[in-house]
Amino acid sequence: MSFPDFAMAVRDAGIGYVGITQEALAELGLDLISKCLVDNDLRVSSLNSAGFFTGTSATKNYFSNTELIDIASKLKADVLCVITGGIGNPPTLLSEAYDKVKKGISELVNHAADKGVKLGIEPIYPADIISKGNINSIASALNLIEPYENIQLILDVKHSWWDPDFVPLIKNFPEKVALVQLCNICIKDGELKGRTNLASGSVDMSRLMKEIIKGKYCGNFEYELFPSDVGNRNPRDLISNFPKEFYGLIE
Repeated sequence: MSFPDFAMAVRDAGIGYVGITQEALAELGLDLISKCLVDNDLRVSSLNSAGFFTGTSATKNYFSNTELIDIASKLKADVLCVITGGIGNPPTLLSEAYDKVKKGISELVNHAADKGVKLGIEPIYPADIISKGNINSIASALNLIEPYENIQLILDVKHSWWDPDFVPLIKNFPEKVALVQLCNICIKDGELKGRTNLASGSVDMSRLMKEIIKGKYCGNFEYELFPSDVGNRNPRDLISNFPKEFYGLIE
């Protein structure tokens, strides 16, 4: 699905915002992305993703971190997602990777503040520690952002469903949370195999969402699936069904 078709599908589903990826920007360019947003009356809930301070990334990075901050500012994105980067293969010491992340964030935070951009650190599922993220628990992420005023957390069900701090943080300390990314997950033979729609999968999303809604969080919820998760399903159907599934879970 092209970004223009995606934007129209989101608009038609009655959703008012979208997450923008580096891939979409690289394919269409900032001007065309901006036109699609205006044409469909959409704002940007997040730009994905900056970071990868340890030099590991499972996908191609089309823009530097500084460029992404500038783009986030121009798009008026609510938050710029920051993925910390993994420990590599062969792995470095976790303490060394953590130091690289702290240094990388310290080098970005002032430029982000100057541009009016909020950074969002996303804790990553522990199985992805090699290539994607060495900050895995919410507690570690909170410790990382504690010195900074313009950094919050992005909490993704796929990455943080297992964390005992997931629901309590969203419910009780919403000022620490920039964005909640939703999906359900598929667990098979004891391993997490990917994402799926809210009404399917292995997590009791009704129970989880009802707990979250009881709290003080008033921010955005993004629906995040990747092409490998969509499979043979129609992306437009998944998008149009999302509001129905979401409200069905919390009623």
